[in-house]
Amino acid sequence: MSRRTRSLSLLLGAVAVVSAWAVPAQGALLVYEPYAGHNPGTLAGQYPNGNTVGLNTGAAYATYGGATATEALTSSGLTFGALPTMGGAESLTSPGAGAARVVTAQYSGSSLPTGSTLWSSMLAQVTSVNADMGSSVFARVQDAGTSSTNPRFITASDAGGPSASGAGIRYQGTATTPGMPSYQVNWDVAAPPALELNTTYMLISKFTNLGVASGGQATLWVLTADQFTAFVAAGQTEDYLNGEDNVYAAVTQGAQTSSTGNVLNTGNFIALATFGKGVGTEAGVFDELRLGTTLADVTPVPEPASALLLAGGIVGLLGRVRRARE
Repeated sequence: MSRRTRSLSLLLGAVAVVSAWAVPAQGALLVYEPYAGHNPGTLAGQYPNGNTVGLNTGAAYATYGGATATEALTSSGLTFGALPTMGGAESLTSPGAGAARVVTAQYSGSSLPTGSTLWSSMLAQVTSVNADMGSSVFARVQDAGTSSTNPRFITASDAGGPSASGAGIRYQGTATTPGMPSYQVNWDVAAPPALELNTTYMLISKFTNLGVASGGQATLWVLTADQFTAFVAAGQTEDYLNGEDNVYAAVTQGAQTSSTGNVLNTGNFIALATFGKGVGTEAGVFDELRLGTTLADVTPVPEPASALLLAGGIVGLLGRVRRARE
C-alpha cells in the first residue's frame, strides 16, 4: 500500500469515527420542544413552530390553573456544557398555597404500541422551593389540554421536599379538583444530594410496558453537565447510567399496577406544571424536552462543531505526517 493510500485510509477511518460519535443510532424521536422562536411573553396562545418535532402546529399551546400562578418564556435558554440548545426556555411559578399552573401542547406523532418503552429527557432548573411538602415542578403526559385527565409518565425536578429540591418520578397519578394531581405524597424521590437551586441538570426518564395492566416501571437519572459529557464519551448506554457514581442521583419506581390508559397516543398532550402548597414560591425552568423510543433519541451529543474541529485536527495531523515523510 502506498503512503498516499495509507494516509487516505487513515483519514477516512478518522472521519468514520467522528461521524459515529456525532450521530448515534436512533429509534424514533417522538417529541422535541426547544421553547425557541416564539414571541416574548407567555407560551399560551402561541403555536408550536418549525423548531419542534411531534407537536401539532395547528393547535395553540394551552394553559390552566390558579390566577396567581404563571408561565412565561425566558429570553435565553438553559445552557448545559457543550449540549446544543436553541436559546429559549419555559418558566413556571406558583406563589403559595393552591397556586398551580399547567401549560400543554398536543402530540401529533404516532401512537406507541402496547408494551412499548418511552424515554424522555429535559434540561431542568429549580429556581425556588416551597417550604411545604407537596409542592412540585414537573413534566408529564395527559389526555386533555385544559384539565389534568389521566396524568402519567411524570418526571419532577422537585418532587415536593420541604426544604430542598429532590428529583422524583411517577409512572401514573390521579387527578383532583381543580385538576391538579394528588400524587405529590407518592413520588419516588431520588436519594440525596438534593438538586442545587439555579443549577441546570439533565433529567432522563424511562417508562416500560406502556398500556400493560401491570409491570410498568419508571426510572429516573439526574446528570450534571460534566456527567453528561462523560456519558456521551462512554457511548450513551443505560449500563453506564446504572454504574456507580456515574450520575448525580437516580431512582427506580418498582412494578406498577398500570392500566390500558397509560399509553402515548396521537392527540394526547405534553404538559409542564408547577404546584404550590403552603407558604413560599415553587418555581422552575424547563428546556430541550425530548420523548423517544430509545435512550439515544433523547440524549443528543455535544455540538457538531466540536466533531468538525476534531476532524479538522486529524486532517491537519495527517498532512503534517505526509509532509514529514516527503
